[in-house]
Amino acid sequence: MKGLPMAEPRVRLLRRLAAVLAGTALTTTALSGCSGGAPTAKGKRTIAIAHISRLSVIDDNVAAFKAELAQRGYVDGKNVKFVQQDANGQRSNISLLAHSMVGQRAALIYALGTDLNLAFAQLTKTPVIFGLTTDPVGAGLIPDLKHPGGTTTGTSDFIDPATYFDYLQLAVPGAKRVALMGNIGESNTATQIKAFAAEARKRSLDPVTAPVPTTNDIVPAIRSLKGRADVILIGADSTLSSADAVVIKTATDAGIPVVFNGSAEAGKGALIGLGPDYAKLGKVAGDLAADVLEGKKPGDIPVALPSALNLVKATVNRKVAASFGLKVSDELAAKATAVGD
Repeated sequence: MKGLPMAEPRVRLLRRLAAVLAGTALTTTALSGCSGGAPTAKGKRTIAIAHISRLSVIDDNVAAFKAELAQRGYVDGKNVKFVQQDANGQRSNISLLAHSMVGQRAALIYALGTDLNLAFAQLTKTPVIFGLTTDPVGAGLIPDLKHPGGTTTGTSDFIDPATYFDYLQLAVPGAKRVALMGNIGESNTATQIKAFAAEARKRSLDPVTAPVPTTNDIVPAIRSLKGRADVILIGADSTLSSADAVVIKTATDAGIPVVFNGSAEAGKGALIGLGPDYAKLGKVAGDLAADVLEGKKPGDIPVALPSALNLVKATVNRKVAASFGLKVSDELAAKATAVGD
């Protein structure tokens, strides 16, 4: 298995390299460094954790990552030191964030997000465990899922587009036009939207693409879909996830149900919340990190996929369905992980 079966023909991103300016000086906001990947003077090794934004799914993922490392004997404040930093949700900060974290001279880096991992790939040979990375092969991060090679491996949040559409068509059986929303400036989103569009056409559905470059574009983008879409499908997209309440309210006001990545989204008013169990993926990443800290080569460790680990969750909101004149069928209820009100 080389990469992810995104669609037929297989959808792959053109290789994107993060723009890292050579010789960029770190600002005073950079975190204090340590003396290499070896233990510090107090006998602790540094583990750097980097992500683009702060979201509940990221917080859950990172907490599980740390907890699993503790289970494996790597306890914060005892024999390891965690240094965590994010880019405030701004893609323009990725380069500085990557430089800052490399400056920590950590024993290992845990990086969440495809573009951030691409930046690290250009800057360091420090072992990197990646997370929230949908298609690491298509993005050019690694050559093969089973044999990543080099100094990186990790977990993917990829879920087959067919899974999303299976749920979508059970929930909205009369849907013909599916709006695909997201910030296509994010590698993960660009990959998913292409895959979603291919899957929609495969099922004789009409994909309607609605790019959302920033959170300021959410409301006008959704309003423009009124009368043009029967349902909105949103994959793993940090821009929309960071403003999920606005997305769901605006779509509801426009009379369009939403199928949103992340099982918790159904409790916030989405028709269906479907996505990986991000906390359990964090636990898996913690195990991978412990293996690397104990001497295993990252390039020899296969990438972990949520479908293969049975870590896909789907929640259906019965009350939301009724508000749109839809019924949660027995088939949909049986297929879902949970059905709530």
